Amino acid sequence: MDRDNNRERIQKSYDEIVFGQLQTSDTPSTYIAKSYEKLITDEFILPVSFVGGEQIESGDTVFNLNFRSDRAREMTQALMVSMDKKVAAEYPTRDRHFLIKRLDDVYFVAMNTYYKEYEGNTFMDQPDIKNTLAEVISHNELRQLHLAETEKFAHVTKFFNGDKHIVFDGEKDILVPSHKVATYDLDPNMSAEEIYMEFSKQAKDFDFVVVNFANGDMVGHTGKMDAVITAIKKLDEITKAIIEFCNKNNYELIITADHGNSDEM
Repeated sequence: MDRDNNRERIQKSYDEIVFGQLQTSDTPSTYIAKSYEKLITDEFILPVSFVGGEQIESGDTVFNLNFRSDRAREMTQALMVSMDKKVAAEYPTRDRHFLIKRLDDVYFVAMNTYYKEYEGNTFMDQPDIKNTLAEVISHNELRQLHLAETEKFAHVTKFFNGDKHIVFDGEKDILVPSHKVATYDLDPNMSAEEIYMEFSKQAKDFDFVVVNFANGDMVGHTGKMDAVITAIKKLDEITKAIIEFCNKNNYELIITADHGNSDEM
């Protein structure tokens, strides 16, 4: 799975789901154990097909049971190009980035509507969450800024807005690109500095600003203590700058967090 347009990652999984290119005679548990012996842990285990297994073929029924839309979106989009002629026509081969297999008469069911353009089957309707903070701010004709880097952009837009693909009146969304690295222990500062620069440049034009820094979560996932320390030091530096900025401009500031591995470490 991926949520930052790293198409080579989706390619590897797609190739096994549809083509079965890398075959192994190992059982799933043996293949995982061998990966662990090579210090390849869960997040990085390479997609593979097991001998005797089957790939998606025309006429199949396919269930995607992921309830998180941000990481289910890209694989679903790739499969929809294979299965839906209308979608395929909208994505010329040169824009697909990898080989697509034509699949006819596949009944595909997603857990929910993973992205705005998805018109396929779903297990459940999107919950209609009303009076979100962003909606209330908009109804009061106030301006709001939603700001994050790629890894957390969905959290300050779709999720923050009641799990809806919507931009309210008076809302501006700014995406700061996440740096392209294999794992974020290689770039523990991530895009925190760039996010702060956007915040300090834009904040005065808005009545409300929501910002999400991804470092504590994404670097925490790597389990690398030195990288986590670097990440938290950077966030401490940026948080100090934001506090000083808000005090100088007489802004109210709320700092919150919900989860991560950095705090456990």
